Amino acid sequence: LIFGKERNKGIRVNEGNRPEVVELGNGITEDDLLFHDEDTPEPNLAFLLARMKHPEFPEPVGIFRSVERPVYDIALDQQVAAAVEDKGPGDLETLFNSGDTWTVE
Repeated sequence: LIFGKERNKGIRVNEGNRPEVVELGNGITEDDLLFHDEDTPEPNLAFLLARMKHPEFPEPVGIFRSVERPVYDIALDQQVAAAVEDKGPGDLETLFNSGDTWTVE
């Protein structure tokens, strides 16, 4: 992550696993800086970016994380279809009268 009017500053993770602002040069190169890849499935870097606040850090703007995953309702439909295929459509009356039952008087 490079920033600054002259693009001479960057963000790196220090030995304490905390982000810090550094100036490029004097032994610090672009290879020492944090590299952001929004497609990475791990959320750690996105969380780190989201916590950067001005004035200590530049405030990041944009897409922090872009990971493709199944949509909930599609995954649920697939799960139900697999259960019906494996165990049949089921019977509500049988379900209500199976296992431990009791009568309320």
